[in-house]
Amino acid sequence: MQTLTVNNLIAVTLALFVALVYGVFLHVEFWPGVAALPLLFVGGVLVQKYQNLASILFIAGTPTIFIFANNYLDSVPFLRVERALVPLFFVVLLLPLVIRKQRLQPTLPIEKWMLVMLIASGFSFVYASYDQTSGIVKENLVVVIQGFLLPYAAFYIARHQTWTDKSVTHLLWAMMFAGLYLVVAGVLQYYFSYTFFYPKYLESPDFDRASGTMVNPSHYGLILSTLLFLAIVLYVRSADVMKRCVLVGFMALFAFGLVISKTRAPWLGALVGLLWIFLVDRRSRPLLIAGAMAGLLALVVALPWLIDSGVMRQRVFEIESMFPRLAAYTTSLNVIVHNPIIGLGIGRDTFFESKVDYATTFGLISPYWTQYASVPHNEFLHVLVLLGLSGFIPFLMILRHLIKCARRDLVEPNSRLNRMRNDLAIGCQAILAAYFANALLVDILLFRDFLLILFFTFGVLASLNVSCKSALPGAQQRTAVRPSS
Repeated sequence: MQTLTVNNLIAVTLALFVALVYGVFLHVEFWPGVAALPLLFVGGVLVQKYQNLASILFIAGTPTIFIFANNYLDSVPFLRVERALVPLFFVVLLLPLVIRKQRLQPTLPIEKWMLVMLIASGFSFVYASYDQTSGIVKENLVVVIQGFLLPYAAFYIARHQTWTDKSVTHLLWAMMFAGLYLVVAGVLQYYFSYTFFYPKYLESPDFDRASGTMVNPSHYGLILSTLLFLAIVLYVRSADVMKRCVLVGFMALFAFGLVISKTRAPWLGALVGLLWIFLVDRRSRPLLIAGAMAGLLALVVALPWLIDSGVMRQRVFEIESMFPRLAAYTTSLNVIVHNPIIGLGIGRDTFFESKVDYATTFGLISPYWTQYASVPHNEFLHVLVLLGLSGFIPFLMILRHLIKCARRDLVEPNSRLNRMRNDLAIGCQAILAAYFANALLVDILLFRDFLLILFFTFGVLASLNVSCKSALPGAQQRTAVRPSS
């Protein structure tokens, strides 16, 4: 006769709890919950058995195929496919630590700063949401979830998995096809006003510029520039002519989607990232030179149309569009001076609702232009406005550790995994360079999908750092002689 163990008791308790919840859902006819529980069970099994594959689907599906399911889940408060998958991943990752008594991996410094940032944003949320309407509280909470909780969770999920050369390659190719999806969605939305792929729970897109599945063309362009960098990583690693041709096609499509976003910030970020790759990776230089020549030729051919359509004047040479940004900068600085420690409190419309009280400017730029600025148009100023120094310091420390994570001299390229790690580090450096270029002009805190891709990719890189360092000669000996505390 088999004795009842602690593991069996936990399993029976969980089964009874799930059955009870499912029965309640059936009784009250809550059909989204009735459908979701079996899907969560199947998802949990798949995540447990195929962690890398499930996380690849998570990061590639969030800006693409998950949108259709989220359209139906919009009636359920806060429920989205990606938000449901995050706790599922955490259960799968942490449950073996409880049941099998495995040891938790050492916490990285960046994860400690992420925890500090989550605490700071949580206090800021309470401060900003106190005595507010339920609608404002919900919007403020969404900012915390999408700007901090989900991206940091994506880093943790990727970092605590074991990645191989093959699984990272699968991840990068999955992102290529996700990018193809985004380009198709952007072309249909921009040229044909076709919104089949566009989320129904977002505001109507701006049909003057391509935004794909995002509400903001800057967000769309930043993601496409990120995918362009990752395509270059795959290209320089591949020796197969057919794969290289396919990747060149992907790069051309991503560049085209970037162009029709008609937004200067992601254009600048893409140029900065490509220049960085050109400087640090010799293998990419023939490709980038050929791409620059092709782009210059395309610009010459399209120049008459660009001039006639007004695109050059409206999106490149128009100076007047900078006036609201300058007014937003000075107004943000005024907010920071008067609220240096805790800021105004986290929220989507915090700056917009407070700018009247702090509107100011300098020189010939009139405060009149402040009325056209809904956000500070600068990531660093935005964080300071919302969180003050209490959030800005951990924010800077997280960026500092991302830079350290992507250093190329951490491991020697003496194996396939090490070479993959160093190549991915180049792509991560380019993404971070584009991030800093965009952060001076836009508010990336509100760009959920890009932040997910950014932190997930760096989580993969952090996992590779650990794997490659532990495989270096003498790593075990150094660990063995390390004095105990």
